[in-house]
Amino acid sequence: MNDTKKSNLSVFLSHSHKDVEKIRKIRDVLEVINCNPIMFYLKCLDDDNEVLEEFIKKEIEARNIFIYCKSKNSEESIWVKKELEYIRQLDKNRLYEIDIEEGFTHSLPNILMEISKLLRRNTIILCNFNHYEDKTIANNITQKLSEKGYHIENVSIEANYAPTIKNLPTWEFQKYKTALEVYLENNIYPIIQTATTKGIFVPIISPHLFNCDNQWASMIISKIAHFCETRNCLYVPIQINSNISEEFLADILDKIYLKSIE
Repeated sequence: MNDTKKSNLSVFLSHSHKDVEKIRKIRDVLEVINCNPIMFYLKCLDDDNEVLEEFIKKEIEARNIFIYCKSKNSEESIWVKKELEYIRQLDKNRLYEIDIEEGFTHSLPNILMEISKLLRRNTIILCNFNHYEDKTIANNITQKLSEKGYHIENVSIEANYAPTIKNLPTWEFQKYKTALEVYLENNIYPIIQTATTKGIFVPIISPHLFNCDNQWASMIISKIAHFCETRNCLYVPIQINSNISEEFLADILDKIYLKSIE
């Protein structure tokens, strides 16, 4: 069963007003995919106004993705230079550059591809197993990631049962191992295939998965990791053994952030 919850990205387009026709094409694409882009030109930008500068800073602070639309005009713009300087102070790793110089129309498909890569690194496919405690944890993680401006897609699936591996006869272990592989192939691998082109795959792996012990969990993590690596999928597993603390949540956010800027 899929339970999808979305949180929109928020994009600041740093550009010269002289390139407005080109920027509108980029903005229109971002609006279609719910990225809440902002582009504006205020007449008062012609003046060196401290109040206006503070206004722009507040607008930048309200966004979480920044696209520098590079051109000769933007390179000569005092305001663009100020915007980029402030953005780099906040988070230089979430500043992306798109060249909109000559041949822009011809290169528009390439620009759309760059935007697609940008979205992939800021979209989280959060996979949890349909257990009350896991869903509660997933909701907490979703809230934290949403506050950071990531686009979230929650996927909940039913977990199966597997007995403890300890003292399990070889033939019975092989039976459950085969069942596990079928389960992964039918339920988890298709999600990873989607995540490969869509975002960062973040599975929550807990004792409730298969109602299993740590040995089963380790085997599952290993198989998922191998599948992700062979598919070039961005992957951040979350292994939980007990209730999570604020420090644990912060560590998860750090790992996802580092994966998003690799």
